[in-house]
Amino acid sequence: MDKSSAAMIPRYQPNLDISAWLNWLASASSQDTYGNHKAKFLTSLQQSVNFPQVFAFEKGRQALYAYFKYLAQTVKNGNVLISAQICPVVPYLLKELGFTVRFVDSDFSYPTPSAHQYLQAIDEDTVAIAISPLYGYLQAEWQPLLERLNKIKLILDLAQGLGFKEQIADLVLAADAVVYSFGLGKGLDTGGGVLVAKESFSLVNYKVKISKKYYTNILVKSLALRMLIYTGLYPFFIQQLDATVERDKKALYSDYLCEAIADDDIYILWNGQIANLINDIQRAQKRAVELGTLPKIAQACRDISVFCNPNAVHLRQIIRFKDIHLKVKVLNSLRQKGIECLSAGEPLPQDYFTMTEQKDFPNARLFRDSSLRLPFLGRLSEAQFNQLKVTLEDAIAQHLSD
Repeated sequence: MDKSSAAMIPRYQPNLDISAWLNWLASASSQDTYGNHKAKFLTSLQQSVNFPQVFAFEKGRQALYAYFKYLAQTVKNGNVLISAQICPVVPYLLKELGFTVRFVDSDFSYPTPSAHQYLQAIDEDTVAIAISPLYGYLQAEWQPLLERLNKIKLILDLAQGLGFKEQIADLVLAADAVVYSFGLGKGLDTGGGVLVAKESFSLVNYKVKISKKYYTNILVKSLALRMLIYTGLYPFFIQQLDATVERDKKALYSDYLCEAIADDDIYILWNGQIANLINDIQRAQKRAVELGTLPKIAQACRDISVFCNPNAVHLRQIIRFKDIHLKVKVLNSLRQKGIECLSAGEPLPQDYFTMTEQKDFPNARLFRDSSLRLPFLGRLSEAQFNQLKVTLEDAIAQHLSD
């Protein structure tokens, strides 16, 4: 990032409705009222409303761990199929619980595996499949996989998929559990997560954690981030981070072993923030379609129908190039012009996880090499979005002629 750049567009601007935070901090509702807030929130998601089991957690990773811990007690510790492009927390917690992790390569056009790829990976030891959208992108056709599940458990990890509605209705209907995550950068930006499950089970050893400290820490971070952006000091304080770099393994394990559920008053905060997020996603969808019509993007980029799709969530806007060398040049140009973007993708499994079988994932590697992620379009001002479009088109045009 060129820190001298005056026209700064940060990679992510948090969802920050101060009135929602104040309402939650001042809340003194009864448990009956909390139940109403929970029902309202699940209705807002338009997913999983009729699932009998609903638990709120301080973090989404704790919700995921809670379900797989239950699953480990009810089935043999067989294989769990997951995407090769997934947050490394997931395979580590599966391994911790005794499951064998089997990574499935990405689809050639999507950053996630297709139904056909999961089908090919199923064997007699497969006990569960976890489907996880990346940056808010996911295939539409899942029926062949759903017809094959039988006793195989299906888990939807929507840490980066909050905002999908009818697009994944069939998946939700077939799922045994759905996990949501609301941490900073996930759209809702409050902290916390939710586990909804079809099977009735109890978290007998889990205590209710009523401390608001974790959430208020996120509020402080969001306020500080907004202030740095507003004052123009952001590039001097925020270190350029790249998710493709190997992460600290201690950080990966952080807190997911915590056996505590959140107090139901947290639904007050989530209800206050979700309307903003839905509006932001709708704005991002319209802008993604507009990006896909730009002449230089149409000329230089691939899989435009995927990443400029009006039905995707676009938590980060992905631009995928036909030429991986052009991607690097455009990425550097955008950074120099004050647009904070990063290479797309999670670490490749062989770079952080010990495996005895498949050791390379060519589609996932190609996705990482050819893709960059732009800021969340839904939270850019009109001036910022127009600046991004012009700068992106100019950068592509410049380097196409190199």
